[in-house]
Amino acid sequence: HNGGRTPYGYVIDTMTDAGGREHKRLALGPPEEVETVRTIFELAVQQGMGGRSLANELNRRGIQAPRSKHWNASSVKSLLDNPVYVGDVVWGKSRKQGRDGRRRTGEDEQIVYRDAHPAIVTRELWEAHKEASQSRRFDATPNPHHNVQYLLGRLIRCGHCGNNFVGRRHSYKDRKGVKQTSLVYYCGGYLNKGRSVCRALAIDKAWVEEMVLDIVRKRLCSEDGWALVEAELRGRIDARRQRYGLDPSA
Repeated sequence: HNGGRTPYGYVIDTMTDAGGREHKRLALGPPEEVETVRTIFELAVQQGMGGRSLANELNRRGIQAPRSKHWNASSVKSLLDNPVYVGDVVWGKSRKQGRDGRRRTGEDEQIVYRDAHPAIVTRELWEAHKEASQSRRFDATPNPHHNVQYLLGRLIRCGHCGNNFVGRRHSYKDRKGVKQTSLVYYCGGYLNKGRSVCRALAIDKAWVEEMVLDIVRKRLCSEDGWALVEAELRGRIDARRQRYGLDPSA
């Protein structure tokens, strides 16, 4: 093990060779973490659960995530895509590109050392998950809502969990079985960590934005309203000038 963050489910084991030099190697970690990793792979392969569903299930069971209180889709996906859990070590996952950039490499460019340390999942289970992931197909049909602007993104605070709401497209089938799409705001806590963390309902985009804009119009679109805006702006400009000694318009 050449350094970096220790993967979830493992610990660092230090060995000494015949010459007295110390070497670090991954060893199986706490039994509860090892069992959690196996459970994630089994649910993903045997029940076809995706990242969000897995995160929701882990949070429902009260299992703590590696570096936070709750699991989310991203943390589950990074675990499922990590070959360390089948005992492999991979070098060259990325290469330098240009002066400061990097690019991800393909499997033909990587160096893989198999069975470098104890595996948590079997190679059969790992290959089954890999095959299932590659077989998924995504709808590439151009979406008319692709460039929609969400005026209140991250400005709405969830009253249940405290996370911010973000704009999303919600696809569903109506009573006739026809696919429909609506634009809504979802709580970020629900999106990333599942319903076990937050049960806030989605908010219709058109409804909430029109309500907020109507309030803004009533408060600002008048002589008194603009006078309040001007006074606030001038106050901030003066405060900035006093703090930095500069004209903010320069």
